[in-house]
Amino acid sequence: MDVMYGQFQTVYSIALFLLSFFTLVTYAIFLVKVRRKSIDLNMKGIYRSLIVTSFTIVFCSLAVGFGIVVSAITHTYSATMGLLIGISINISIASNFFVYYFISEQYRTAINHYLYINILKSALRPSDKKSRTSVVTVTAIA
Repeated sequence: MDVMYGQFQTVYSIALFLLSFFTLVTYAIFLVKVRRKSIDLNMKGIYRSLIVTSFTIVFCSLAVGFGIVVSAITHTYSATMGLLIGISINISIASNFFVYYFISEQYRTAINHYLYINILKSALRPSDKKSRTSVVTVTAIA
């Protein structure tokens, strides 16, 4: 007996769609209110990171709901379908790190410091102390 079958599947997919819809509505209202206020650049970066991360999770949840609906319509559910649906959940969880790293400068600085990425970058870059030009002296012999 599969756990995602019958009435539970219907209730879960409806709840997932409603939660995703209300999350999108909440963030739309949040964006309207944020645009009306004058905020500094630091807070805008935090809000941007929060919204992008939340949208990633919501859209991946919608993909899960879509997969559940497709399996309910076709009356098929297999381990492969479960794995395909699970990929979107894993993408939404793993993408949080990358969203914060690429959008938030403070987060990127902290990660670079704690993971010693700055040392790795400086080791891979050519040193400014070395000369990048060569001098060739040519003398004519008569």
